Parts: sequence; C-alpha cells; structure tokens
Amino acid sequence: MEKDLKTLLTNPLKDIDVTNDKLVVVEVEVHKEFKKIAKELFNNYGIKCGNKIFRFAEIEFYYYKKKDWQEIWNIATYYRNKNAGELFFHYSGVDICFQSDSRNEFGGILIRSLVEVDKDDKFVALHKGPMICANLMLNSCKNEMPSIWEKVKALNYSEIQSDFRFGVDKDSQKYEKNKNLQLSFFINQYEDTKLNWQEASKILGWNKQKGELKESNRYYNRFKK
Repeated sequence: MEKDLKTLLTNPLKDIDVTNDKLVVVEVEVHKEFKKIAKELFNNYGIKCGNKIFRFAEIEFYYYKKKDWQEIWNIATYYRNKNAGELFFHYSGVDICFQSDSRNEFGGILIRSLVEVDKDDKFVALHKGPMICANLMLNSCKNEMPSIWEKVKALNYSEIQSDFRFGVDKDSQKYEKNKNLQLSFFINQYEDTKLNWQEASKILGWNKQKGELKESNRYYNRFKK
C-alpha cells in the first residue's frame, strides 16, 4: 500500500485549493481523492470483531473541513472528536473516522455493506445496510471492541464503482450543496463470488401482534441497472 491508513485519513483534501468559480474542478478532485482511499480500504483493510473478519463492500464518504471553496457545502455528517482510523458508532451506523479534532474538520466513512470472510479470506456472507453492519460488528466482538484489521489478504480491485450517497443525492436533498458528488463506492464481486445486490437480506423482527420472532426481507437497492 502507498500510505498507511492514518495518513490517508488525515487532512485528505489538503492539496485541493481552488476558487469557487472552479467548482467542477473541485468535485472531480474530491471524487478522485476519496476513490483512492476507497480502493485502499477494499484492497488492504478489513474489520476484526472477535473471531470474525469482515471486508468492505460498500462505503460512503462524509467529510467537512472549513475552507473557502468548501463554505458553499452543507455539513452532512455527525460531529465527532476522534483520531484518524478510529471507529465511531452513531445513529446511522458506524464510520471509519477522518482526523476529527476540531469544529473545523470532522467526518468519516460510513460502512454500508460488509463481506464476511473465513480465516483463508474466502467468502462467507454479504451483510447489507449500515445499521445491520453496526449491530453485527458489536454483537460479534468478544472482549475487545471492533477495530480496523490490516492482516487481511491483499486484493487487487482496480475498477471501483461509485454512486450518489443514500439520502444525499440530487433529487432528494434540495438544499444540499455537495449533492452532485458521487461519494458512495462499492464493488459487486468478491473473488469468485458475484454479489447480487438486488436480493433481500433476511432479518428477524419481533411481531408485536403474535408475540414472536418473524423472518422478513429487507431490500437495499444500491444498483439501478
């Protein structure tokens, strides 16, 4: 890997400094920098939770740093005081944090989907949805909290796909200034296993009327094609 994760997550947009009349240039550069980080996460990192290991399959970027060209953006992320690479659990799931030590710079990478792998890095299961991932991570840990894991098999994903973030896109967020940025990155294949994102995740929910657990489907339609 070119840089360690902490370095990549500390001031990731430091080299982007253009004026507001070149917003298109800014958007291209922001997308490029975050895609570089996404590629690093997909290829070289995972999450260790007790005896379970998870690889990243779908992530979304949320970052704010006070700067002249970024003043026109809304802050679409939770404030936190965390070091780069730490995990931050919140109302929408769990983030891998950027360096966030002031009101002028904070944010993280929302984990939307995880691939569970065995000790030989072979596909076990796909877990879809940020809250499902957060709960899975917490319920899988033993005596230690979940953490970023570097001892995974190095992969070589070169083609990483991108799309608008859920809930922050050009149609649903009328006043979100950075809504046109495609800051959600994902892969649709893990080794020899094709991930069918149109299938439903099976979840157990409590049926209040019958007073029992009931299995149901939950859909996450990331792919439009």
